[in-house]
Amino acid sequence: MEVINLPISSIKPYEKNAKTHTEEQINHIIESIKEFGFCDPIGIWGDDNICVEGHGRLLALQKMGEKEVECIRLDHLTDEQRRAYTLVHNQTTMETPFDFALLASELDAIFDIDMHDFGFEDIPEDIAANYSGESTGALKEKFIMPPFSVLDAKQGDWQKRKKEWLKIIDSGEGRDDGLLGGGMKDIAIRAHAKNLTGTSIFDPVLCEIMINWFSPRGGAIIDPFAGGSVRGIVSSFLEREYYGNDLSPKQIKANVEEFGKLERCTTVFDGALKQPVWSVGDSRNIDTLIKRDGFDTLLTCPPYADLEVYSQDPADISNMEYEDFLSVYTEILSKSIAKLKENAFIVIVVGEVRDKKGYYRNFIGDTINAVESTGAKYYNEIVFITMYATIALRAARQFEGTRKIVNTHQKALVFLNSGADADLIEYMTAFEREKILTPMKESILVFLRGDSKLAKNDLADFKYDLF
Repeated sequence: MEVINLPISSIKPYEKNAKTHTEEQINHIIESIKEFGFCDPIGIWGDDNICVEGHGRLLALQKMGEKEVECIRLDHLTDEQRRAYTLVHNQTTMETPFDFALLASELDAIFDIDMHDFGFEDIPEDIAANYSGESTGALKEKFIMPPFSVLDAKQGDWQKRKKEWLKIIDSGEGRDDGLLGGGMKDIAIRAHAKNLTGTSIFDPVLCEIMINWFSPRGGAIIDPFAGGSVRGIVSSFLEREYYGNDLSPKQIKANVEEFGKLERCTTVFDGALKQPVWSVGDSRNIDTLIKRDGFDTLLTCPPYADLEVYSQDPADISNMEYEDFLSVYTEILSKSIAKLKENAFIVIVVGEVRDKKGYYRNFIGDTINAVESTGAKYYNEIVFITMYATIALRAARQFEGTRKIVNTHQKALVFLNSGADADLIEYMTAFEREKILTPMKESILVFLRGDSKLAKNDLADFKYDLF
């Protein structure tokens, strides 16, 4: 493309540019231009010279007092393509994080240029040491996502993986439609949110990761708060036995029907799918509802007290006052954990909830106390950053009126049903490094040189040596 020089005053910033630029970032761009020169022309479109990409560079040049700027024309784009490219150009630059091992190596090799001027911070020695020379890409190959304390569902690779799972799973049925009200549902539809009937849906990628990190292949998973079909279906695809209980017959019926659509599927290891075992009843009776013992993992996402009221059934703990809820919740966890093997992992995905006055109940802390009361040990805390979706639409009003921030994360609390250390080491050998959502097989290609009819005759008397 031809590079042309235009007066900066003739460039019109796109008034609906969704990318924000802080003063600090503009200063970093200025330092980059001073050090390396202006190496990236601004993309413009149309007779009005609308800026398609390069708003940050344009602001930096204006602040520097420059009069002209190098540009490339993008007039081959339609108006829709121009709008899309503005978003895509910004998104693709943020999709993936730095490979910290390589970043540390490159920063160490730069002596005469102060990289702090461009926004780079020193990588703490303890963090750099933890990488042990392994890149984040290599860690993803081994563990799906790097085993760090923060998992970010906004990342492009997470969303691509989730999209693949959602081709398989549709877990929006089974609950009543009005749990969060028609207004939120309408907003969700306008924002193209998938399967939002008013109740939350468990993220299948988070489920996949928790299963692979904390459940041995071929192991059995117990889930006392089953809810939708996600955890059961993902468990089945990953060759785990899943036993989930829920109070709602309608929900379990929907789960079974959803799994029925997958009868022709196979696991990611090419075995036959094994149907999850869903039972119906009050999970206070989980010791009799699920007769099996010796589970390898507990994986669940409990009701967040009364944040979502699932039904009017008196046995539904989402209907209870918080103290009563907590008592029953602790009882259910205790009976479920009693069904685990020694040294089995317990994974509970939770978030904070507020009481009627707007104060946090400390539900996360209460969950930790409930599990530790069984003798299990608190082992890992993982922060799960969720997609913003419709949250931004209500954040300003909520914050201005109450100074309450909008919660955009949950926590996966991991416990160990603790036993002897020697047994734990042996147990860890059961965890295999698995490549998920890619076939675990190789292809054998067979070719024939010559006439197939003659080959058939020649093979009639062929003697096979079996070894």
